[in-house]
Amino acid sequence: MKSSQEQLIELRRGAAEILLEADLAKELARGKPLQVKTGFGPHRAGPAPWTTVAINQDAAFQDLGHESFFSFGDFTA
Repeated sequence: MKSSQEQLIELRRGAAEILLEADLAKELARGKPLQVKTGFGPHRAGPAPWTTVAINQDAAFQDLGHESFFSFGDFTA
């Protein structure tokens, strides 16, 4: 697994900002794989355009050795 600094560099790529980046840095510094969870709700016209941003970011976490979980539901409707 890459160092926490190398991982942050990878995760910053393509991101406008990372909220609570200091907290993310602390978690990455532990050296244990993270569990990243992303939830998607229904959208009448199909997937929202920003859905691909979340999926790409989750893929970046997976490429760095972390686990990614998706939740699909209608509780946001």
